[in-house]
Amino acid sequence: MGCCRMVPYSATYEDSWKCNFLGLPLVAQIPAHVMSSEYYVIIDVLSPAKVKQTSEPDVFFQYSFLMTTKAQLPEKGPAILQKIELALENENLSSAVVDACLVSLKEEWMNKVKVLFKFSRAGSRSREDTLKLLQVLEATEEDTQMLKFWMTGLSNQHRTHMLSSAISTSPPI
Repeated sequence: MGCCRMVPYSATYEDSWKCNFLGLPLVAQIPAHVMSSEYYVIIDVLSPAKVKQTSEPDVFFQYSFLMTTKAQLPEKGPAILQKIELALENENLSSAVVDACLVSLKEEWMNKVKVLFKFSRAGSRSREDTLKLLQVLEATEEDTQMLKFWMTGLSNQHRTHMLSSAISTSPPI
């Protein structure tokens, strides 16, 4: 269970219901609906023209990245991203502590995703109700895109389990 359903490499485009991260060759045909949608981000990883020997520990040091999207990026990123950056930048934390912090953050935010998933499937909800839930979850509007993205990564088995448990625990009408 997690937020990521990845196909590291495919010669052809795979639909988003199969994966939410997809590795493709530069020559792959991407459907027009993907190119024009605000729900997709395309990241081209461009290898260096000439690989130079370096002692740089960052394996992507010589690569460049080009991002293309129709989405309007928020001025402020999701809270989890800020927390991840703080953990990674803190030189006083050992690798083991950073790993534990990242696992803990993932679990915390996956729990928020599960609550939001059940909430969104339990009937039509007003924007006001959704904002109240986000407040209870200690999440903001800046977090909603990330939460929805992670929701798409929930496995079908987990979704079915959550929906059936929601139905079986619902009060009678």
